[in-house]
Amino acid sequence: MRSIPSKSIRRGVARLRILSRPLKNRLSGIATRSINDYATHIPILVGIAQRFKIRRVLELGCGAFSTWTFLNREIFADLHRLDSYETDRLWLDKTATAFQADHRFRPRLISGAMASGLRDTKLEIFDLIFVDDSSSADERKETIRRLANQPQPGQLIVIHDFEIGDYRDAASSFEHRQIFRAFTPQTGVVWNGSPQPVAVLKKLNRQIIHHSKNIPVDDLTGWRRVLRAE
Repeated sequence: MRSIPSKSIRRGVARLRILSRPLKNRLSGIATRSINDYATHIPILVGIAQRFKIRRVLELGCGAFSTWTFLNREIFADLHRLDSYETDRLWLDKTATAFQADHRFRPRLISGAMASGLRDTKLEIFDLIFVDDSSSADERKETIRRLANQPQPGQLIVIHDFEIGDYRDAASSFEHRQIFRAFTPQTGVVWNGSPQPVAVLKKLNRQIIHHSKNIPVDDLTGWRRVLRAE
């Protein structure tokens, strides 16, 4: 009969696993998780806004950071319209109240899974789709799959938490991808069509890595200053 490890041994093993996570992440190329883990997509969004003409954005999952960034006229200077879909009514109401004076902001409550709300959405009208939705990984995976099944050439799909294998697998059919690894959660950008953005996004990735130790991840002004100048 196999003996059962003592409680002290089990605790020691659990603690060892916790302590080994940073080393495991470094070996696998994943940076230590950011303290402000809801904002790690900000440098990427700021950089994209300085390099591409983004007029219409579909935001899947409202956010105190992403919604604010999209509606910041100094960051997304070309933005004409932001459609924000949300499955949490309370969070949508809170976000809508904060930005109700901005005519570019169009909030929409989705009943059920986010993927179901994309069936009647004309995805082709958007220059950028930001994916940070749902309360479960399975639901967000389905959102990504739905987008992958309706590919639009040249349209940038920005996915938060892209270090998660299921999300990468769901996006595997896109022709191009760039993963931004300076901050964890990671952000991935996928698209079809022209390979032209490849060089632009690779350079952006190098710039974000270069400044990642000196600029807080949620510093919109700081990221705009260095990424616009470069």
